[in-house]
Amino acid sequence: MNNISKVWKICLLNFKKWAVSPRIYVVAALILVFTNMITSPIVDLARSVNESVNPWLMPFIMSDDYMILILFICAVILFCDAPFIDEQQPYIIIRSNKSCWAVGQILYIILACLVFSLFVFVSICVNLIGRFGFSTEWGKIIGTLAQTDAGIQFESYILFDYQIMVNFSAVQATLLTILLVWAVSAFLGLLIFLINTHLNSIIGPVIAFAFVLAEYLLPIIRVDILYYFSPVSWVNLKYIDIKGISFYPNLAYIFTALCLCCAALIVLIIFSYKKGEIKTQVQI
Repeated sequence: MNNISKVWKICLLNFKKWAVSPRIYVVAALILVFTNMITSPIVDLARSVNESVNPWLMPFIMSDDYMILILFICAVILFCDAPFIDEQQPYIIIRSNKSCWAVGQILYIILACLVFSLFVFVSICVNLIGRFGFSTEWGKIIGTLAQTDAGIQFESYILFDYQIMVNFSAVQATLLTILLVWAVSAFLGLLIFLINTHLNSIIGPVIAFAFVLAEYLLPIIRVDILYYFSPVSWVNLKYIDIKGISFYPNLAYIFTALCLCCAALIVLIIFSYKKGEIKTQVQI
């Protein structure tokens, strides 16, 4: 069995464990509940004016600091036990070698983060059932919420920033948000993996949670330069400088920083396992 096959099978093994993992069901339930809370007032508005809602709410939902906090806490919960050592793993490591095993776990984190970001989008759409519409445009409901106080009247939990509509098309903003949620959650997952490999398994989730909490606190601190060092904030399109007129980071900086950070974490993880510098609960 070649190394690519080994890596893929190690990755798939982690996905197969989702079926019996209570953590996966807790994360899925939290996402469904909180997206339902967010979308319910929007559906009520749509029902009152007999309109449908296009599936482009995610950029606005991810512009709410409280929702960002909740969703990325879910991401931390998802990867809090990295490097996923259990009674089965020592035998898999022996058969595949440590480097292949580490790459398989890295691939799992990256793909799991893609599933996570897509699940958030799908959860939003599921909660629109009954008023779900489809168009490549923002649509009347989103336009109304962004340009009037209708959201306040229907007790919407989020504010629809009109500048997001001005700076992006509906499809562009949604795809960009999904991509950013994927990349940022991958950064958090890889960070937890690396730290837990060398330190106590509680340290990684704590440091990852600190990154998540920082995003929640930055609007209170109001120091714009700090947004350059807060990856979790980058999923919020309000905090991205599109026109070069603010102190926020631009898209080039954000994607360069995320790619470099994730690449550095991957290299450090592989190097750690290749050199055997590992601290885990299972000794082999």
